[in-house]
Amino acid sequence: MEIASTLVVEPAALLAHVPTSMSPEALNRALAAQGLALPLAPLLPGLSLATLLERNAGGRRRLRYGPLGRYVRAALLEDADGTQFTIGGPTIKRATGYALWRALAGGSLAIGRPLRLTLSLRPLPPRRVARLLRCTNVASACRLGGKLAAAGLALSALAFARLPTGDAALLVELEEHATVVTRQMEDVTTLAQAEGAAAQEFGATPWAIWETLAAAQVAAGPAQTLDLTLPQAQLSPFVAQAERAAQRYGVPLQIWGDAGLGALHLVLMQAEPVALLDTLAAMAHTAGGQGATELGVGGWKPRIAPLSPYGNTKNLKALPPSPTAWERGQGGEGHPWHPSYENTKNLKALPPSPTAWERGQGGEGHPWHPYNLSVACGANALPAHEAASGRGGTPFNGCAISSESILAQLRTIVGPRYLLTRREEVACYDLDASLARPAGAALAVALPRSTAEVAALVRVAAAHGVPLVCRGAGSGLAGGSVPSAGALVLALNRLDGLEIDQVQRVARVGAGAVTADVQRAAAAVGLCYPPDPSSQSTATLGGNLACNAGGPRCVKYGVTSDYLLGVTAVLANGQVVTWGDGLIGQGLDNDLAQLLVGAEGTLGVITEATLRLITAPRSQRTTLALFAHLEDACATVERIMAAGIVPAAMELMDDVCLAAVEAYIALGLPPGAGAMLLMLADGEAEAVADETAQLVTLAQQGGATLVESARSAADEGRLWQARRAVSIALTRIRPRRLGEDICVPLTRIAECAARISAIAAHYELPIAVFGHAGDGNLHPNILFDPADPREMERLWPCAAAVFNAALAVGGTLSGEHGIGTLKQPFMNQALSAGELVAQRCIKAQFDPMGILNPGKVLPLAESR
Repeated sequence: MEIASTLVVEPAALLAHVPTSMSPEALNRALAAQGLALPLAPLLPGLSLATLLERNAGGRRRLRYGPLGRYVRAALLEDADGTQFTIGGPTIKRATGYALWRALAGGSLAIGRPLRLTLSLRPLPPRRVARLLRCTNVASACRLGGKLAAAGLALSALAFARLPTGDAALLVELEEHATVVTRQMEDVTTLAQAEGAAAQEFGATPWAIWETLAAAQVAAGPAQTLDLTLPQAQLSPFVAQAERAAQRYGVPLQIWGDAGLGALHLVLMQAEPVALLDTLAAMAHTAGGQGATELGVGGWKPRIAPLSPYGNTKNLKALPPSPTAWERGQGGEGHPWHPSYENTKNLKALPPSPTAWERGQGGEGHPWHPYNLSVACGANALPAHEAASGRGGTPFNGCAISSESILAQLRTIVGPRYLLTRREEVACYDLDASLARPAGAALAVALPRSTAEVAALVRVAAAHGVPLVCRGAGSGLAGGSVPSAGALVLALNRLDGLEIDQVQRVARVGAGAVTADVQRAAAAVGLCYPPDPSSQSTATLGGNLACNAGGPRCVKYGVTSDYLLGVTAVLANGQVVTWGDGLIGQGLDNDLAQLLVGAEGTLGVITEATLRLITAPRSQRTTLALFAHLEDACATVERIMAAGIVPAAMELMDDVCLAAVEAYIALGLPPGAGAMLLMLADGEAEAVADETAQLVTLAQQGGATLVESARSAADEGRLWQARRAVSIALTRIRPRRLGEDICVPLTRIAECAARISAIAAHYELPIAVFGHAGDGNLHPNILFDPADPREMERLWPCAAAVFNAALAVGGTLSGEHGIGTLKQPFMNQALSAGELVAQRCIKAQFDPMGILNPGKVLPLAESR
């Protein structure tokens, strides 16, 4: 089709709609004239985006930019019968059902052939400089790379390679403001000299060595190669051991990779002995290594047997038996359950033979990870009535047993103290921060302390058809954690483990860890966890993962899923899985980990996560701009993004918000102000100063009536005062508000705001609009008085009109709050028939009994 073969670029939205047959080189040549790029630069030229998507490749600069999956926003797919349908949409934030577009990257989820991708773009860097260093050996190059990675530099690559002479090359590449790059290259020189490394000249391109090595790696094939990711602390010791092992075997070994990532590529320079690769694989496994997929060879977990995902279940005295139904076709003793057994007619591949772990897919004694999970659509689609979510998620009561007997089994797992059954205790878990109400009384609330206890609880629930609802702090705004009748609520707050690995630059957290605690712990060692939802002081990471929370800094730094490197989760039958490599987010099953993010606990229970951290910005500065008209503010947002400036935050407040704030705290805002933009620049001091100056100029050119930039910490607090006060100020207009969470394309913000203004007038309910203008995530707050029955009658029709307004301009129902129960009735309008079928198939295969958070996210099949 013509639409699938044409490149369309939206500079102001930082988006490109690209045919998957195009190579990133061709795409970037087309984007360069507009100052934009897809930051994907493979070492192997000419590969199509379809191929790179299957590998979730990142290219030579993935240290800075990550893999391709981080940039996919939507995809046009074609099923086996030729049916075409779209998943995802043209917004940075999109919490509308299962994130199938993110799960495309890696190849585990086969829901159709990608024809076209919608990709986020980045401005071209102000300056890029490379320096080639010569080190005494590969281990020395890796040590120096580790020191450079820990120095807080603006690195885009730290490529290393063993040279034929026995010494090693280290390519250091920086991207930043010109003065920053110049200053930081001096730091590179100082650190290099301390390690005994010397600068050397390179030819026409600094990457020639690595381009040659990548081609040789592919030519050698999987029989002679091993592609790995290792923990940073293990990289240098491992390469030294690998070289010694190669010497013992008398086999030349080529070693290269990226020291900043722990990425490592090993190539036997002769076909025999293969035993050397087995030795190296065992060494890597001991060191915490994971298989990699960057080059598509030698990295598909070829020789590393996975650890058992069952965790610490040996410490449990007794686990409930599996129901007979599981033993008949969905698991049983010795055969761990796989979420697609029930509908094997829809699968392209069944679980592998016992020897298949050698190919990286499973086998006897090793629970199977659902690689190549297929979801049929179109003519091959799972009938709607077979999907658990299509029946409203009603679980099957597989065993007639009294509730007291079930509660007794639950008590043996968590103990009497941590199983709440009295109504006054359980009632504390009935509500979240939304207007949603429970469908009925919960059976009990369990407070597990470990993944093993969660798994045991889930197995009891699966045995008896008891619905399961996960809960964190109860700060959700869509009813996602509100229990259904007879449900067991899993309150995960006690899973609050928190560990910062400063060397690896990751946080390992339990689902109950509070977001703000993670941010503080990272900041204490000079690192940063960017997602910052407004509820961060109370919200837990489990909740953030459930709805893929973002916050104001999303425009520059992305959402929760962009920082997820790995998860431990419990599936619907109690099986524990560990998905994602936990190192760089590029492992074989990273796409399955991504599928759980934003699923609101309907596909599995996330108990632990590994999160990527970044170097904390050294400087920041806020600029405030007031406009007479909202349209002028929105046009300025477009102008800023089109100029290649991506602020850390860009907050918008409309006239209703400004009037309420002025009446509340008298900031001295001019009468009749139509809109306010708050723009935050952060990073190195030189870059912040330059970006702030550009923001001031663009705001003035956009018609701002007042522009002010902070000059001190006190100024920063004063400029943000209006934004912080808006929630309280709005209660002076009406005592309650229904806060929504639509997300629209950047170029349609003004149009959507105008529609919302008309809706407010029609329904005679004030609507205040504020939100994250940089990513199009708006929070229309419908103000109402619950004591006024006429306003209550108009409330939900008004909300429906707001949702329709978002959908009419190409937006989505939710950017970061999720769907829950409150937005579930609108999902038929928000998703295409093909996307709904695909999502129902996913739900049915992961949760065939429909016990995981039933009645949430997906609409009833018969309501379409």
